Amino acid sequence: MPVISPASGPINSSQKITITCSTEGAQVYYKINEETATLYNGPFTITGDCTIKVTASKIGWTNSDVVTTTFTLNPELEISGTLPSNAINSPRTNINFAASIGSKGNTISVVRSDSENTEIGTVAVSGSTYTANIPINDSAYTAQIIIKDNLGRILFRNILGKTLIKSEIPSTTTKIKIPNINIDATSTAMALLVKEKNISVNKIVSISATDIQNGIATKTSTIANEISEQFSATPNLITEISKAVKTVSSTVLLTNVSTTTVPTSINSATELLSSFVKVVSEPNLQTIISQNQLTTSITLSADEQITSTTTIIEPILKVKMPIVEPLEWSNSLSALQITITSPSVGSTIYYTINGTTPSNSSILYSGPVTITDTTTIKAIAIKSGYTNSDVKSITFNKPSRILSAISTNLLYDYVNTESRYMLSSKDSNIKGKAYYSNNTSAEVSLNWTIKSGSGKLEFDNSTLYFYSSSSPGVTILTGSYTEGGITKTADFTIESKEIVPLYLNLQAVKKTNGDILITWITSQATSFKSTATIWSNDSIPLVDTIKTETLLTPTTQHSILYTAASIPASFTHIRITCFDNTITFFTFKNILKENIILKANSAPTISNIILSNSNGDVDIQFNIQDEDNDLCGVSLFYNAKNSASVEIPLNNIIGSTQYLVPGQTHKLKWIINNDLTGIYSTALYIYLIPYDSTNVGKGVSADPFAYTKWKLEKANTNFSPRNNHSSVVYNNKLWVIGGFYGEKLN
Repeated sequence: MPVISPASGPINSSQKITITCSTEGAQVYYKINEETATLYNGPFTITGDCTIKVTASKIGWTNSDVVTTTFTLNPELEISGTLPSNAINSPRTNINFAASIGSKGNTISVVRSDSENTEIGTVAVSGSTYTANIPINDSAYTAQIIIKDNLGRILFRNILGKTLIKSEIPSTTTKIKIPNINIDATSTAMALLVKEKNISVNKIVSISATDIQNGIATKTSTIANEISEQFSATPNLITEISKAVKTVSSTVLLTNVSTTTVPTSINSATELLSSFVKVVSEPNLQTIISQNQLTTSITLSADEQITSTTTIIEPILKVKMPIVEPLEWSNSLSALQITITSPSVGSTIYYTINGTTPSNSSILYSGPVTITDTTTIKAIAIKSGYTNSDVKSITFNKPSRILSAISTNLLYDYVNTESRYMLSSKDSNIKGKAYYSNNTSAEVSLNWTIKSGSGKLEFDNSTLYFYSSSSPGVTILTGSYTEGGITKTADFTIESKEIVPLYLNLQAVKKTNGDILITWITSQATSFKSTATIWSNDSIPLVDTIKTETLLTPTTQHSILYTAASIPASFTHIRITCFDNTITFFTFKNILKENIILKANSAPTISNIILSNSNGDVDIQFNIQDEDNDLCGVSLFYNAKNSASVEIPLNNIIGSTQYLVPGQTHKLKWIINNDLTGIYSTALYIYLIPYDSTNVGKGVSADPFAYTKWKLEKANTNFSPRNNHSSVVYNNKLWVIGGFYGEKLN
């Protein structure tokens, strides 16, 4: 079978698809969303939700099974804004991920704040603006846009906030646009202070269904305002540090400045100020620092001033979030005791049990908390001189029932020639039933493993299959289900069979008259039945099943014919299904419409003619073949010389010379005395010509056949009836001895 890479799953923006097939010389065809099949010539790109179906074919070989895979496009955040003017100089062509800007090797990328070398999106640059696209999946990070110089030093930043995950947005969302996220000295100062002081930022935006129009929402970010509020006590701090950003970045980007002028790392406000001090102390840079917006010193706060030494901004640490145990109300119907601890030494814990947000005026935690009903506990840790921890929130749902047992009523069917069994469900976890202490039950999903026996389990298109080993035997599968800390199991037995129906040389040929002939050879130790059905889209049978009601002989060719009038134009494929003689197992193969061979009708042929003398007549045995599997006929002639003279028809034939099934041996009897008069001994040549409804085949002559006709001693006699006599052949004559005729003894 062909292999699609990558496998099914979510994609971001666009995805290159590659298809391979291990069968040398095979041609691969693919469909996208049921469009016309296309011959695969190399990788192609998809840009949205789609289903791809692939099959491989090779002349003289059975077509592969159809491989189907589905891709879904992740929604994305689109962030856009302006770039700092001193970082731009002849922007380069856009590339994915770290886009190049400027003439000194600057790059721009969107990264995780906790791992600044890990990119989480793509960036495009156009003139003085940028556009960043961040996929929305099941992972959330604090994102930021960064601009690096050619040594990898980050010169500019803008912290975007925490990214969204799929569960936080309406299902109809395809894109969320957030414009006006400009990258400049001010955004860089904010980002460095957030990192230095361990300040937690919120989500980039929040989205509701009313924000969506045609799958797109346009929102305004408030992250910059939230950061500014953190420094309301020192409002000039961000402004003053932004001046240092301008000084350092302008210096680094000058073409005549050594790359050793500033430290190799500017990853915090402290490192930025260290760089600034080094810059302002360089005599060669006085033209830079004498600009109007820059001075030889920067005031960080009312009592902090930088001139020629570095003042370190003391980081404000954040208390770690409390730990609540246990995490759920498990297998007890009695009261539950909850403990709350803090990883931060010296912190104090406050909590609420009414759903409100805790503060230092909430309940002071002094020991385990006992609850007797469903309760939401929220806790916070506080420490002097530290930022308060994030709120830990857990809802404990009191169990109304306790799991006591599970059961499964699975069935299984043999589905193809790979010793594969399909369990009776379309869920990736096969269903079972759970029973509870309150005498209730519910359908639940079970996780399945092999308990004993050989084989393997495999999920394919949300269906669970069991593959048996090459030898038959019993395999026990175990399904398990856990609820409320209690796990129960149930076993299911599969008895794999040794006999596997198999199709060989499966082929469909469309004749010139529009009929479709399906032929195949069966290979199995016992006989079985087959059916054929015309389908649409693999789910809608368009024509009633044609059945072969009798058991088919293995290792011989079989056929089913659809007339042109019975075939709807909308059909997509024909399916041959095989049943064993107990209808226990079945297997099927599909022939796609586009793989049906168009072929003119072929003439039948004759072979293996055998003649024999039988009581003065001639038994004629022969085989007739027809590639189209049409019913055939045969015309018979003879002559005495096997010359080019006109042959004489055989008129007195016992047996059918019409509607002969090809691929079988047929027998006829020629009553020779009625066609040959006056001939006593000769060598005859019998000539057979096959035909079908369209063509006449090539005639075939049998080997010479020696024929001797008995000589009559006396003809036209009026002998009376005779009985009680004996007869014997002597001296080439028939002698009658004794007996009666009438009342006379003779």
